[in-house]
Formats: sequence, C-alpha cells, structure tokens
Amino acid sequence: MARLILSLPPPRLLTLDAYGTIYTPLGSVAEQYSSLYHQHYPDRPGDQATTTNILAATFSQAFAARTKSHPNYSGGERQWWITVIKQTFDLAELPISSDFATVLYNWFNSANAYSVYQDIADFLDSIPQSTKIGVLSNSDTRSRSVLSGLGMQKWIKDIVSDVVLSSEVGIEKPSPDIFGAASRKLLSLSPSAGNSFSPGMAFSPIEQARQLQFWHVGDDFHKDIAPLISEPSLSSWGGIYICPRLPGGIVSRKHDSIVTLGHNGRVLQTCDLRNLTTLFSPTGIQIEIN
Repeated sequence: MARLILSLPPPRLLTLDAYGTIYTPLGSVAEQYSSLYHQHYPDRPGDQATTTNILAATFSQAFAARTKSHPNYSGGERQWWITVIKQTFDLAELPISSDFATVLYNWFNSANAYSVYQDIADFLDSIPQSTKIGVLSNSDTRSRSVLSGLGMQKWIKDIVSDVVLSSEVGIEKPSPDIFGAASRKLLSLSPSAGNSFSPGMAFSPIEQARQLQFWHVGDDFHKDIAPLISEPSLSSWGGIYICPRLPGGIVSRKHDSIVTLGHNGRVLQTCDLRNLTTLFSPTGIQIEIN
C-alpha cells in the first residue's frame, strides 16, 4: 500500500485518556493486591503467584459488578473502591480487614503503583506550545495525584483544572456530551461553540484531517474514538487510537512505524505515539489510508 505524508496544523486542543493511555499499573492490579496481601498477612497459607491468579479473576468480577450497580462511582469513589476491594477478596475466600482495604485504596492513590508508557514523553514534547493539552478520563479524582506524582505537570500545566473526569462531570465516555464538556472547560468555550463544523463539500481524508481542531488520544475504541466519528456535534474532533498496550508501561510492539488514517480522515491509528512526533510540523508523518 502506498504511503502518503500527513502534516497537520497545530490543534486548539489535545486531550488524552489517563489509565491505559498515559499510565498503567506497575504490574497488574492483581499482582499488587497479592504482594501487599502477603506482606500484610505473612502467616497466611498460599504463595503470591497463586493468589495473583485467583485475585485476577475475582477483581474482574467485583469491578464489573460495581460498575453495573453503581456507574460512574455513584455513592462516592472511596466507598466504591473499598467495596470492590472487599468483594475481590471475599470472592477469593481471603478475608481481609477494613484497615487493609484502606491500605490498598491508598496505595493506588499514588504514583507508586503506576508507570508512564514509554512513548508518552516524546509525543507530548512534540505538541506545539499553542495547543492546549488536557486529560479526559473515566477515572476518579485520585488520577490527579497519580498524574502529578508521575511528573505529568510538565505538559498538563494545571493538574486540577486541565483534567476532566467523568466522576466530576457526571457523564462517562462514550457519551458525546463529555467531549463537549471537555472543550468548554479546557478552552472556555460557550456551550454552542467549537465542537462541529459544516464543511459544505466532500473532503479527501487528508483534507478532512487538516480541518479538525480537537484531537483525543485513547486506547479504547468504543469509549475514546467511536463517539467522535458517529456524533455530528463532534465533527471538529479527531481520534488517535492506540493499539493495545502491555503492563509496566511497555508499548505493545517495537516502535511499529505503521500509522493509518481511517474513517474518512477522522481517526489515526498507531501502536507507538512516537510515530506521531512530527505530525503537527511541516515535516509530517508517513501514513497509509484505509
């Protein structure tokens, strides 16, 4: 397939998902639960590897159940997570104290539990200074302390006001409304401004991409990307979809250089954000159109 050059003007706004896009657990959640469990209860039977396997399954069950019964951290995020923690261990038949549940909750409230993906710094360093950078996440408010602890204030200038969270807005991705809320908050736009345009003509994919004013980066196509291409009110938004990533901040392929432009110029896909470091410059990047 022939490759073309894509060079985009600096966007007004670039938002990124947090968990799974900027940072990831330093070892899986189950691995960290297991490690801290055996440290806290050294006389309990079982080994850490076996406990990890059990907790991986029960955490998924507990998380899914709480998400269904209390969407978007309803009832308060601390109680939301304490319930998930206790149910995770109850389902594993590993009783824990309330004090230990609090230990786990607090552990994931800091940067100690996470690492930044390898490609994030180079990508954000490449974003023009005229572009506003923010975070748009379905996370709870603990993500601010994580982002700060991981040094993200180098690019996200105000960790408080430049981070838009579903738990505060009251809307979760993939609702289109949260993207509108993000642009209004981060750029101080009026409710009717800035999220859509009426081209009045059929653009080529590259021409279409050059018209976009806002870009969102995420690793979940359904939540991060699909609303941008299906909702007419978000026609000024484009999506940068990242291939699935690995634990520990490692990108899933070794600097795979293939970047595709799809959905009529609305979606860029890459496995490594370092492939996009010249996207908003005259040099541009090589792309394939699909």
